[in-house]
Amino acid sequence: MRFILSINKIINVLFLIFLSVILLNDLWFHKLPELFDGGERLLNSVYNLAMGYLVSYVFYLIVVRYKEYKDEVHINSVILPLVNEVIKSNELINECLRDTDKSETLNLSDIESLKKFLKQNKLNDNIPRATGTFLYTPATWADFLEGQKQLSRKNIQRAF
Repeated sequence: MRFILSINKIINVLFLIFLSVILLNDLWFHKLPELFDGGERLLNSVYNLAMGYLVSYVFYLIVVRYKEYKDEVHINSVILPLVNEVIKSNELINECLRDTDKSETLNLSDIESLKKFLKQNKLNDNIPRATGTFLYTPATWADFLEGQKQLSRKNIQRAF
C-alpha cells in the first residue's frame, strides 16, 4: 500500500479512472445498444487504452517501484552501517579535540578555528585518553588522525 501511495497522484487518479472505465464497460456498457454509428468501436478503443494503462501500471509497480524498495533495503542494510562508522570516527576525533581544548573556545564547525587549534598543538603531543575508545595507551595526534583517516577511507571504499 505504501508503494501505491508514494506514486505520483496523477498516475493514481488515472489508474482509478481507467479501472472504473473497464468495470463500467464489463458490467454495464456492453448491455446497452449502440447509440451512434461507430460507438462500439470507440468504446472498444477506450477499453483497450484503459486495459493497456492498467497493465502498464502493474508493470511499473512490479519492475520499478519494487526495485526501488529492494535497493532501499539493500542500502539501509549494507551501506548505512559503513556510513555510521565514518560518522563515529568523526565524532571520536571531535571528542578528543574538545577534551584537549582547555579554554573551551574551540568551534569544531569553524574551519579557521580548527586550523588555529591544530597549529597550536604539536602533532607529536600525546592525546588525552577518551573514554570508550582504543586510546588506553599514549597515542600521538599524528598516529590518531592517520588511523582515523585510514579507517574512514576503508569504510567509504567498502560502501562504494
